[in-house]
Amino acid sequence: MVFKYINTITTQFLILLISIGTVQAQTALKDISSMVKVHVNSPKRACEIMDSLRNVKFADEFVLDMAQSELYADMAMYQLSIEYGQRAMASDSLKTNFTYQVKQATLLINGYCSINDYQNALILTHNILDNKSALPEAHANRIIAKMLFTLGIIKHKMGEKNEAQDYFNQSGQMLKNSKKSNELALYSYFLGEMTTFAITDEDLNKALILCKEREEIIDKIDLAGGSPEGYTDQQRAYLFSKAAYICECLGDKPLAKKYHDEFIATLASKRVFEGSFIAPYFVKNGQPKQALTALIPVLKVHQQGDTINLNYRSILSDIEQCYSMMGQSKAALNYKKREMDITDSLVHREKYRQTIQMNILYETEQRKALIAIQESKIAIQRAWMVVISLIFIIVVSLLTVIIVSYRRKKRHNEKRYREIMKNNTLRNKENPDEQADKLFCQLEKLIHTERIYLNPELERDALCQALNTNVTYLSAAIKRKTGQTILGYINFIRLDCVKNIIAESEKLDIEQVALNSGFGSSRTLYRQFKEAYGMTPLDFFKLSNKIKDL
Repeated sequence: MVFKYINTITTQFLILLISIGTVQAQTALKDISSMVKVHVNSPKRACEIMDSLRNVKFADEFVLDMAQSELYADMAMYQLSIEYGQRAMASDSLKTNFTYQVKQATLLINGYCSINDYQNALILTHNILDNKSALPEAHANRIIAKMLFTLGIIKHKMGEKNEAQDYFNQSGQMLKNSKKSNELALYSYFLGEMTTFAITDEDLNKALILCKEREEIIDKIDLAGGSPEGYTDQQRAYLFSKAAYICECLGDKPLAKKYHDEFIATLASKRVFEGSFIAPYFVKNGQPKQALTALIPVLKVHQQGDTINLNYRSILSDIEQCYSMMGQSKAALNYKKREMDITDSLVHREKYRQTIQMNILYETEQRKALIAIQESKIAIQRAWMVVISLIFIIVVSLLTVIIVSYRRKKRHNEKRYREIMKNNTLRNKENPDEQADKLFCQLEKLIHTERIYLNPELERDALCQALNTNVTYLSAAIKRKTGQTILGYINFIRLDCVKNIIAESEKLDIEQVALNSGFGSSRTLYRQFKEAYGMTPLDFFKLSNKIKDL
C-alpha cells in the first residue's frame, strides 16, 4: 500500500514536470517542497526525487539547494541541511534576491541551533541585520523584528538570559504598537515563545503576564482585520489552555477556572487536536478523566494515520499518567509499554536517519572529491592547451618572420644579381684624358693577356714596373677611369672573374674558386664578395643555378 502511494506521488511529479516546463523560482520551490515533504518519513525516496529533479534541471540550482536544505531540516538531518543551505547562500542568484536570502538564512540559523553551533547562528543573524537596508520595504520591519527575536532565542539557549531578554524587548517594541495584523500575529508568536521559556525557567508569574499581554494582542488582531478565518479563535484556545495550566500551578484556581471556561467557549476547543490543549490543566487540577476525554480522540487520530512522532509519544505519556492517577495500573502499564515501543521506534528511526545522513555526507564528499579531480584535470588540460597554443603561435610567428625575411632577401639578391651581371665594368667615360686612357688601356691589356690579377701576391710596385710608370700616375689613371684604388680595381677584376667562375660552375668549391681568381684565401674572397655585392658567393651560386634552370 505504501509503495503504491509512493508511485502515485512519483507519477504526479512527472506529470507536473512535463506540464510546467520552465518555472519561476518561487513556484518551483513550492512545488518541490510539497512533493518531497510527502516522503519526509522515507528519506531514501525523498533523496531519489531530489536527484531526479536535479538530473532533469527542474529549476535553478539554488532553488533545488534551498528545497533540499528544507527537506533535510524536516528530516532532522541538520548537517546536510546546513551544507545545502550554505550552497544556496553562496549562489549569485540568491545574492540578488534578499527575500530568499532571509528565508534560507532563517533555515540555516535553525539548523545551526539544532546542532548547538550558536556562533555561526549569531554570525548569520547579524549579517542579515547589518544588511537591513537591502530588505524589501514592505517586509523590513517584520524581518528585522524576527531576526532580533532569533538573536534572543540563541542567547537564551546559550544561557545568556539577560541579553536574550534585551533582544526580546527590542523585537517586541517594533511590533506591539503596529496596526498591521501580520505584524501583530508575529508578536503574538513571540509572546507564545517567551511564555514557553518562562515556564521552562519556572518563572510562572512572568509566564502569566505574557499570557495576558498576548490576549490583548489577539484582540488587536481582531480589530485590525485581515487575518485568516478562525486564526484568532485558535490562538485564544491555545492561550487560554496554557493560562489555565499556569494559574493552576500558581494555585490561583478561580482564575484558572475562568481561563478554562474561556477555552471551552472557543470554537477550536470542539476540534480534536485543539481540544487536547486543556489536558495539562485537567492533570494539574486532579481531573484525569476529563484529561483522558481530551486526549483519547487525538490518540485515535495518530493511530489511524500510522504516524510515529514525538507528539504521539507525548500523548501516550499523558494518558499513562492519567491512568496512574486513577489507580488503573494495568492500563497505565499498557500505555507505558506502548510509549516505550514508540520511543524505541523513534530511536531506531533517528539512528536510521543518522546512518542515511552519514552515507549521504560520505557520498557527497566522494562526489566533491571526484569533481575536484575532474576540475583539476580540466584545469591541467586547459593549461596545456594554452601552452601548446602559445608555442604554436610563437612557431608560426617565427616561421612567418623567417619566410618573409627569406623572400625579401631572395628578391634583393635577385635584383643585385641582375645588376651585377649587367655592370661588368666600373669605367667612367666622363672627362676623357688621353694620357690616362692610354695608361688604363695598357693596364687592361696586361690584365686580360697576362692575367696578372691571378697572382695573390701582386703588389702595386710590380704592376707599375710592368707598365713602365709610377704609382702616382697609375693611381690617378685608375681613379679617373673607375673611381677606385689600384688594389680595389684589381680586386674588382678578381670578383668579376669569381662571378663568371661561379656562374659556369655546377658545384661550388669556394677554396678552388679563391685560388682560380687570385684571392689568397676563401675568407678574403667571402669578405670582398659580400662587401661588393651584398650577398655571399653561396647565395650568388644558388641564384645563378635557379636562373639557369628557368
